[in-house]
Amino acid sequence: MLEGLVAWVLNTYLGKYVSNLNTDQLSVALLKGAVELENLPLRKDALREFDLPFEVKAGFIGKIVLQIPFYRPHSDPWLISMSQLNLIIGPAHPQEYDDAREREAEQEQKKRLLKALEDKWKSECEQKGESYWYSVTASVVTRIVENIELKIQGLHLRFEDNFSNPDKPFAFGVCIKNVSAHNPSKEPAPKLMRQKQLEIEEFSVYWDTQCTMLGDLPPTEIQETMTACMQSREHQYIFEPVCASVLLRRNASKEPLRSRNTPRIEGQVQLEPLSLHLSQVQYQQIMAFLKELDRREREMLFRKWRPKVPVSGNCRHWWMFAINVNLEEIREKRRRGNWDFALQRARDAQLYTNLYSQRLKGVTRSPQEESEFERIEDEQTLEELQSLRKIVHDAFRKQEEIAEASLDDLS
Repeated sequence: MLEGLVAWVLNTYLGKYVSNLNTDQLSVALLKGAVELENLPLRKDALREFDLPFEVKAGFIGKIVLQIPFYRPHSDPWLISMSQLNLIIGPAHPQEYDDAREREAEQEQKKRLLKALEDKWKSECEQKGESYWYSVTASVVTRIVENIELKIQGLHLRFEDNFSNPDKPFAFGVCIKNVSAHNPSKEPAPKLMRQKQLEIEEFSVYWDTQCTMLGDLPPTEIQETMTACMQSREHQYIFEPVCASVLLRRNASKEPLRSRNTPRIEGQVQLEPLSLHLSQVQYQQIMAFLKELDRREREMLFRKWRPKVPVSGNCRHWWMFAINVNLEEIREKRRRGNWDFALQRARDAQLYTNLYSQRLKGVTRSPQEESEFERIEDEQTLEELQSLRKIVHDAFRKQEEIAEASLDDLS
């Protein structure tokens, strides 16, 4: 049972970021008290769900160690240790617009977010129906989470760009030698107070105005080169290496805090003297980088109509591109601003809520009803569908409250 839970956690939260994740031998490893995963390459599409104009050029995790107290998992600390976490990202190269692929990706994201909303509602219903067992389980899970200790050794996140300005490639990055989060043992915590100590060693931020693109190196050399690059002091630092310590306290009382002077979460920060350096060239590159990000964001919005020919000699195509971009919003408003559209949306809303209600009740629907359900989800936006589903969820809650009130009156 425990190995199944650990495998699910690793596959769910780590599997979408790393490649070649093998959890078949977890049962043997858990009996020894530790799970070790080594040389995990990061997936090229690890950043896709964040919808950023970046892509992973290279990334590796040297080792992940998960130490689980097999005999007392709810009281002893769980230790998660990571070492040599190196990640190189860069600007995503523009791809040719594919309407079918873009629409498929949009529908997948819509279904994933709608499923998350439904799962959240079902979870709330299960908590209410099984309040005792849920409270016991939640208490155990909370104690496990509070006992987790995290250690990261050698964290290097680097962004490289030789695409915006090929003549002057630059790179900036964040380096942390050690990070640890653990329960402090020196100071006894007051009742209903939860404490967590965060230690950061040699945190630094650099911006190199001239550099070599490490992401273009062979994969076998990147890990060693990134580690050597982090240990090197030949960087143009914005923040030079500094150490910090943070003590977080959380008031775990279930009662509302009556006083404004009593915070729910408070922290004590100890920071070494911090020096900030920013040259004129660094400032110019930072502003140019932010301007390029804004341009790339607008390009993503309008690339559907963007011509595939150069501006020179194709003025008509680019003028039509500018006209269509500005007219698209006007056309969409006109399409929606008539009574026929409003009447059809009202009918679809009523039909969708009825079909979704049947789905939650487990009623079998006909193929025609399934087809109509998919058509409405395909035509309407995510915000519209979320509103309709919340209406159904609220209706179910009201029915449960009425049924509970009736039972109380009878008793």
